[in-house]
Amino acid sequence: MSSLVSVIIPVYNAEKFLKRCIDSVLNQSYSNIEIILVDDCSTDSSRLIMDYYAKHFKNIVAIHNEERLYPGGARNVGLDAANGNFIYFLDSDDFISPDAIATLVKEALSYNAPIVSANFQTVIGPLKFGKQGDSCVHLIDLKVNKENIDDCSGVVWNNLFSHSLIERVRFSERIFYEDNAFIYPVLTKADFLVSVEKSLYFYRRNLSSITIQSKLFPNEQILDVYDIISAMKDTCKQLGTYDEYGEVISKIGDRIAAYPILECVLWTGISYQEKKKVLANLLNYLRITYGINDIGDIEFLMKRASSPKLRIKLELLSKLMKKLPEVDDFDNIEAARMILKKRNQ
Repeated sequence: MSSLVSVIIPVYNAEKFLKRCIDSVLNQSYSNIEIILVDDCSTDSSRLIMDYYAKHFKNIVAIHNEERLYPGGARNVGLDAANGNFIYFLDSDDFISPDAIATLVKEALSYNAPIVSANFQTVIGPLKFGKQGDSCVHLIDLKVNKENIDDCSGVVWNNLFSHSLIERVRFSERIFYEDNAFIYPVLTKADFLVSVEKSLYFYRRNLSSITIQSKLFPNEQILDVYDIISAMKDTCKQLGTYDEYGEVISKIGDRIAAYPILECVLWTGISYQEKKKVLANLLNYLRITYGINDIGDIEFLMKRASSPKLRIKLELLSKLMKKLPEVDDFDNIEAARMILKKRNQ
């Protein structure tokens, strides 16, 4: 009998896209799949859609959280209910190609791989962007060349995981950017992963998502990344992999730490002076916590400076950094958070 794959789909107010998401799994060429839908206290018709599918398809389970746990917590609920040999995470506004699961399982079994990832295309309205890819497969060493972990995507969707690899590793709950605190510790447990060139996942650019909103408007939730960095390191320590992988995990943490600074330069709906106060507090926090005295100290920024988008952000950042206001050395994150909260009240 073929291996069982548990597809875990966290759901929150996804009525517009949820049917296509679920149908894309039901229409897979691979048949031995259980679909675990976890409603995270939706206020739209998502609950009704989930219950309809669970009633009419024996391989679908609908779970309704009594309190909102955010995507990480919803995925944890799904993991606790999963029976599969393999775990696949799919977001409720995205969808997958009909051969996605079959392709990933085939490569996982062929190479006895703990993780198989694939390419993806971005969906904006009716349009798809990105290469379709081909059937080429690459093995990426994570044991000898530990730096390869830093080049891996920080998201969990579009990866097929061996259930035994994940074991009791769980996501951080009630905060955003939870993928990083899960995927990187899991990667430290894997000797290698298999990468499939073909695009099997369709990632929808949803303008209402926290990821997009954090790029456009002042949002204190972007500061969750600092809790994620701590969680990522703590999980590695619990797994017993931090001594061996601590250097690369710390490097990843430094990269993630710069994320709010790079995003805040594009924010609208906040005054120039308030933006400079937020930036001053964040830069001071990086200096105290990570020993980063200047944005140029972050190696990955300079390495990727050929990116046009990054160059624009760095130019804007350079202008903002001139004549920053003085800030205290105490609770810089909380000071920045209070400014952002005030803007959203």
